[in-house]
Amino acid sequence: MKEVNELRLQIASKKTLSAIEYQGKTINTNIAEVQAQNVVFWLLDDIELVDWTTTNKFARLWFCEDINHSSILKLAIEKAIQNSTNANLSSKLFQDDSNYQKNQFVGFVSSHKKGKLLTSFHIHSLLVFHTDLQKNTIVTCILTEQNHILSNMQDRLLQIMQLIQYPHVSLFSTVITNEFIGEDFYLSQHSMDGYEAMGFDVTQVTQDVEQSLFTIKTNMPIPVLVYGTLSSGQSMVITFYHQI
Repeated sequence: MKEVNELRLQIASKKTLSAIEYQGKTINTNIAEVQAQNVVFWLLDDIELVDWTTTNKFARLWFCEDINHSSILKLAIEKAIQNSTNANLSSKLFQDDSNYQKNQFVGFVSSHKKGKLLTSFHIHSLLVFHTDLQKNTIVTCILTEQNHILSNMQDRLLQIMQLIQYPHVSLFSTVITNEFIGEDFYLSQHSMDGYEAMGFDVTQVTQDVEQSLFTIKTNMPIPVLVYGTLSSGQSMVITFYHQI
């Protein structure tokens, strides 16, 4: 997907979005963006996702390779969690920032800007992830606002994340876990059905019932499924948080 290369090129050349901080100074947000409609497949994707990308002229896909270098994005993620049903966990996601654990971001947003100067934005769906020492991609937070939860917005972000990661790790190994965000989650049957449709091995799910810790994994590329309107074949994934 050429848009993934475009995101990487913007990061490498530092041609990322800028913003005005509270003291009036222009700062680099370290956020790269492309048009959201360029990463959506009109004939395959859910009609809700296609409609959002075509009717919302501000619809963008964002990527940040190190959230610690984007204070404006880090704050927005924490505020999004605060507005979810698990607001008490907003401070836990970035507690364990180690030297190797570089938290990355990919998400669908509505962004308003003047040229490359960001003036306002709203996150609709996001992933926070990092690469562990075994080169697995560890997804630590998935958050999608309520009116998009039944679309395949999350599926597309996971696929794009794998494409971003592959040139660096040469693996599609993807792990979804709540270990880093908090233990107040139980992986429901609806969620397991959705992840199974995306190729995750839910038969070997490790889930501590008492502590509500879970981990699921796939070593394969997440497939592009035919969606259209909601049908029995559509993956309906409801994860970590349900609402922004």
